[in-house]
Amino acid sequence: MAVWRRKALAAFPDLRQELNRRDYSIYDLFSDLRTMLWEAHEEEDIETLRQIYGFAEWCMTRRAKTLWNPAGVSFYEHIFDRRLFWERVMPWLTPQVVYMVQGLWKIRRTPDELEGIRTLLVADGRFRSVGFGRLRSASVGFGRLRSASVGFGRLRSASVGFSRLQSASVGFSRLQSASVGFSRLQSAIEVKLTQVSNRIEQDAFLGIAASTQSASAEVLQSRAVGLRGRSLQPGTSVPRL
Repeated sequence: MAVWRRKALAAFPDLRQELNRRDYSIYDLFSDLRTMLWEAHEEEDIETLRQIYGFAEWCMTRRAKTLWNPAGVSFYEHIFDRRLFWERVMPWLTPQVVYMVQGLWKIRRTPDELEGIRTLLVADGRFRSVGFGRLRSASVGFGRLRSASVGFGRLRSASVGFSRLQSASVGFSRLQSASVGFSRLQSAIEVKLTQVSNRIEQDAFLGIAASTQSASAEVLQSRAVGLRGRSLQPGTSVPRL
């Protein structure tokens, strides 16, 4: 069982049935905790408030995104949904949490609402080091800056991708040139081999012809010598060569 589920079972026994279901996610839990939160503020149930805010802050300050992301988008982003409870919510927030989630408020809240939240934070005194007061209601500018940052990141990635593609294209061109050179070399080798083969066949034919001619000459010479050494008798015919 996940640690968050065990902690939730210990802190919220009324949700035991839901927490024992596998399909009940941490997002579902924070959705139910928001409903419990408004009821606890309405009834000033300090113990329930301590359990809810304590669990949310524990998730928000973990390193695992599977914990801080649900706490941010399913709980703290909605913490100022009911203006009636703003002043009651403020004492339960910590500077660390405000620093981490103020960007979500700038996206979700209107400029007037941001100004009201800023006023409460500055008046509290614990959040002066957070810097929220200096930002005021510049949510539009922050959103544009964030969008520009995302666009620049995408442009940078596209540039890197194009450079890699260009390098790959150059490599392919070199490979293609090498392939053409290899084809030409292969053709030249084939031509040379053909010429050598023809030369060998020609030399072999000429050698055979020369050998045959030499042998014929030797036979004729030997016969001539034989004829010179013999006297013709009457009635003897000259042999035909």
